[in-house]
Amino acid sequence: MTNELSIRVIRKLISTGPILQRGFESCIQTAEDDATMIQVRSLALISAGPMTVSELARLRQVSLQTASETVKHLEERTWVVKVRNPKDRRQWLITLTHAGLQQLEAARNFAISQMIPHLEQLTHDEMIAIDIALDALGRIFAIADVTELPVSAEKDAS
Repeated sequence: MTNELSIRVIRKLISTGPILQRGFESCIQTAEDDATMIQVRSLALISAGPMTVSELARLRQVSLQTASETVKHLEERTWVVKVRNPKDRRQWLITLTHAGLQQLEAARNFAISQMIPHLEQLTHDEMIAIDIALDALGRIFAIADVTELPVSAEKDAS
């Protein structure tokens, strides 16, 4: 029985995931500043702390070239800067600027404002169930060391 339930849940996740992703992307891309979902995701990752372009590529599971292009666009918008790594002067670290942090917060707030009317259609019990389920999924799918993930071939474009 548990196996059947697991399969049913997996199928629902597979079918619901793209719908949610499109919903978030449309919320982000209708914002006035016209940041892309890829840029917002990258800003969110970089907000965790300074990192190299290689680390960003591994976290996003994209090629180094794709991550470099994204960073270039973020630099042009003054949302990130590159600084020398104090521990290894040969490396550059990407850090979020104040403008980048503001952009990330604005994108998150805009997405929240766009998603609230949809979520308000759920009952209180449904919201609690989703909250618990998302916590559980986050816990079991959390990867201890994402830097060990293989870099995939151009999963997304900058």
